[in-house]
Amino acid sequence: MRSLIRSLAFGLASIAGMTAMAQQPYTWVVSGVVNNCYPGQTVDMQVTDANGVLLVVQQVVVDPSTCTFSTAMGIPVTIAYLVATTQCGGMVITAADSAQFTFLLDTAYTNLTFNCGGVNTYDCLGILNGTALPGMFCEDGDNNPNTTSYWSAACVCTPDSSNFYFDCLGVLNGSALPGTTCTYTNDSITFITGYFNMACVCVSDTGNYYDCAGTLGGTAFPGTPCVNPATGESGVWSGDCLCVSDSTNVYDCAGVLNG
Repeated sequence: MRSLIRSLAFGLASIAGMTAMAQQPYTWVVSGVVNNCYPGQTVDMQVTDANGVLLVVQQVVVDPSTCTFSTAMGIPVTIAYLVATTQCGGMVITAADSAQFTFLLDTAYTNLTFNCGGVNTYDCLGILNGTALPGMFCEDGDNNPNTTSYWSAACVCTPDSSNFYFDCLGVLNGSALPGTTCTYTNDSITFITGYFNMACVCVSDTGNYYDCAGTLGGTAFPGTPCVNPATGESGVWSGDCLCVSDSTNVYDCAGVLNG
């Protein structure tokens, strides 16, 4: 996230300053700080006019000792727009501002603050402030160009497949699915046979659950056959109780097809 503070100063600039700005009629001074910066970090800036025409492209190096940066840009138009970006922990953080110049040799000042976190972090490959973070692409070593893998929250490179799921016990591709038997503990601390309901809670075998078809104590569980009422096609109940015609397609816990 960014914290943006902007100020405009209106006054005559010196002729020497005008020459430094390649004879542009206006000057835009952009400075700021990157909290928790790292050596070699840069801030990339692009300035456009009101029509989106690119006017200035500049890369500014962040001072690693102070985590600050500053630059001055010559601007040829009266209204200009700035977009500044920097890499923080594998993500791109963006800040934006605009400036309006009112007279010849006018100067605008912008101060930007980028927050890259309070502490340095190591990524899943052990690289300080690296980009191999949970949720990012990774190579699992299977040399299969048709599969994509991501870093998990535990920094395990895990293949992304719509056929992968976690059962009610948290086991990858496990068999403890809603409707299957489980060991139920009642208030008397006695163990009896029960079933996982649709919320993956082990309940006693009293028929106190609704299946995917909304039937109390029914047998329409995920993985069992169904008929899609919208298309009339045969399919199977998905993990979130949607009748999926094509068995290769599944809906995730957010209801996203092949999510």
